Amino acid sequence: MSVAEYQIKQASQVPTAVLSGSIQDLLRDIEVASAKRFSGLGLIAEEKLSDHIPQERVVEMIEANRMLVACDAQGVPVGFAALSLWSYGCLLEELDVLPEHGGKGLGRALVMAAIEWAKVNRQPAIFLSTFADVPWNRPFYSRLGFQIVPESELNVDMMQLRNNEIAAGLPVDRRVFMRMSL
Repeated sequence: MSVAEYQIKQASQVPTAVLSGSIQDLLRDIEVASAKRFSGLGLIAEEKLSDHIPQERVVEMIEANRMLVACDAQGVPVGFAALSLWSYGCLLEELDVLPEHGGKGLGRALVMAAIEWAKVNRQPAIFLSTFADVPWNRPFYSRLGFQIVPESELNVDMMQLRNNEIAAGLPVDRRVFMRMSL
């Protein structure tokens, strides 16, 4: 399938008839499958690769229309972009695509949909935190127009997220914050 054959929509708009379980379970499965790309890179402890956004947060994002999904020709979600609101804009909290649907432009399409969501919702900027040297992380977002936020410009939301990343065992010395002003 080409990217044109996928559809980006709000998770709340996915018909339950196309799902084999709940939308929350499917999104968790997408997140866990996508995280396996990090296996063996030494960036995320192997036992942490099955971590996922807590189900209550997923429900909150779906209900607030901050969970965008990419659906295949049958209408089944195969990727998603999760957004959170921050004091200074919104956070692209998670971007995941099932590995078998990767390399087709879905990640890019989901990021563009997230940017459009942020614009429509009058957010001044969209932020993210990512690995600096993983090809499908910082280089990918740079190509889309995101810029690295210098350490001296980290705001309170970024510092809180950084503390959460430390608590999760992520190597924050290999991560960067990025921003796109809207």
